[in-house]
Amino acid sequence: MALRVGLGRLLAEQSGVALDLLVIDEGGFGALDDAGQEALGAAIAGLGRLFDVLLLVTHLDELADVLPQRLTVSRGPDGTAQMMAM
Repeated sequence: MALRVGLGRLLAEQSGVALDLLVIDEGGFGALDDAGQEALGAAIAGLGRLFDVLLLVTHLDELADVLPQRLTVSRGPDGTAQMMAM
């Protein structure tokens, strides 16, 4: 994750483009042990200070709780998506 964020910031700076949005998809984060998830949560919280908008796609409550705002998407009784802001 650090390599991707650093490379993205470097390329944006070199091209003169503002990098205001960071999207992180959890791919593989569930395989981390408790200490790894805690360290990742701290890193993600720190990244929030570098970007205007940080979007974290996760199924892990421990990681979702790291950010101050949450949009929860779930399946409704009729099978359609329901969203709730928290």
